[in-house]
This record gives sequence, C-alpha cells and structure tokens, in this order.
Amino acid sequence: RRWLDSNGARAAQSIHDEVRERLGELAREVAASYGIEVCETTMSGHPVDEIIRVARKRAADLLVIGTLGAGFLRNRLVGSTAERVVKKSS
Repeated sequence: RRWLDSNGARAAQSIHDEVRERLGELAREVAASYGIEVCETTMSGHPVDEIIRVARKRAADLLVIGTLGAGFLRNRLVGSTAERVVKKSS
C-alpha cells in the first residue's frame, strides 16, 4: 500500500523509518550481547561515499559491512560495497 503514494515521498520515509527502527533493535542486541558500544546510522546517498564520510566524522575504529554473497563473478565484474570502501578509504 505504501508504494501507491503518488510522489513516493511518504513511501520512502516509511521504509527509512522501518529500517532505522530495525537497525536500532539490532544495535541494542549486539551492544548488550557483547558489552560494546554500537553506533548505528542510516543515510541517503552514494553508499561508499556516505560510509567513508560518516566513519571519518566519527573517527570510527571499526566498520562492520554486510555483504549479499552475490558470488565471485559478480564481485569481480562489479565489486562489492565493502571492497570499494576499503579501497577508497585507504
């Protein structure tokens, strides 16, 4: 139903809110389970540039970036976001 919004803004905001809520839940679970500080962030923009920008802004010691497991061939042809973050941030 949220996809039927004529300008898409309400749908995009709804999805962003859902992602932010779930990410917050996961961050709290990880922090409680491992006794570590976890900072979760949601943002819009080019993923590699935004990840690097926020990491630098927060002086992050560690980034955890998930992958989709797209496979060897796809990663060789297109590359993964995690791989591009490592290359660009070095």
